[in-house]
Amino acid sequence: MNTRTEANVTPETIAKRAYEIWQREGQPSGRAEAHWCQAEKECKGSQAREAERTRDSARATATSATSSDDRNTRQAARPKAMT
Repeated sequence: MNTRTEANVTPETIAKRAYEIWQREGQPSGRAEAHWCQAEKECKGSQAREAERTRDSARATATSATSSDDRNTRQAARPKAMT
């Protein structure tokens, strides 16, 4: 269980999504629990994907900065051409 991700999903967010699902399905009676479970799963999945994108973006930025530093170091270490 990823408590940081789940902590960001509020009951209000889940209720809003469950309501949207209920409306989309034609407002059937007796499906509140199923709609809630589906909404909860979607909301938590959405939060997890967003967290993963954020981590991937941070990694890419760190990798890019490291690569740039490496290139600068290699260029500085090259001997200058004699003219």
